[in-house]
Amino acid sequence: MNRNDVVEWIKNSKGKIFRVEFIKRSTKEIRGMSAQYGVQTGKKGATGNGPAYSPEAKGLICVWDTQKQEYRSIPIEGILRIKIKKIWYQVEG
Repeated sequence: MNRNDVVEWIKNSKGKIFRVEFIKRSTKEIRGMSAQYGVQTGKKGATGNGPAYSPEAKGLICVWDTQKQEYRSIPIEGILRIKIKKIWYQVEG
């Protein structure tokens, strides 16, 4: 699966929970996260307020971290693999 396919799947996931592993920009460590895309107000802790910057312009995708109950940004170029319906897909390219 290539990066563009992963980003498209996330954006079209309609709130489905998925697992993703990526390299953090700040520390270069590998991080795993269970997340949802498109979470609005109504989730515990969700305010519905987006970031004050354009995530796409910075190469990020904003998701709801289901474990920490907070919004997080994933660097698109750092995505290593994604788990969809119990199957891990390695990201190529």
